[in-house]
Amino acid sequence: MIAVALTPNARMLIVGTPDYFARHGVPFGPDDLMHHQGIGMRMSHGGIYRWELERDGQKMALNVPPRIILSEMQAIHRAALAGIGLAFISDWFIQDDLAGGRLISVMDDWCPSFGGLSLYYPGRRHIPPGLQAFIALVREMRAPATAAR
Repeated sequence: MIAVALTPNARMLIVGTPDYFARHGVPFGPDDLMHHQGIGMRMSHGGIYRWELERDGQKMALNVPPRIILSEMQAIHRAALAGIGLAFISDWFIQDDLAGGRLISVMDDWCPSFGGLSLYYPGRRHIPPGLQAFIALVREMRAPATAAR
């Protein structure tokens, strides 16, 4: 299999609004999260996503008490911006809100990065022309980002 990176690495971040933190305080560790209001994410199998945290080789998955449970990342983003609670959300969704001060990231040392999205395709088979064109476009678009690093 051949992999073509579609996105850079990402991180899940714990975020809230400045107003939320003014009202409820700032969590500094996993135990603190149990005293906060989370924005839960319903998974396709019906369960609630557990926040996966890691620091210094210590891994944990927390059931942060949800104030609301949503099933779509954009809805979670909007709920976080509305100050409903803390969200555990990909930095892809919130870069502008972090830069603009609308959301604040906390406990960053507990939020490891993970690999971005990749396209996988078999390397020893005929590749349809449409897929070849898409792969060439992705590589062309990613080249300036890779060169800038």
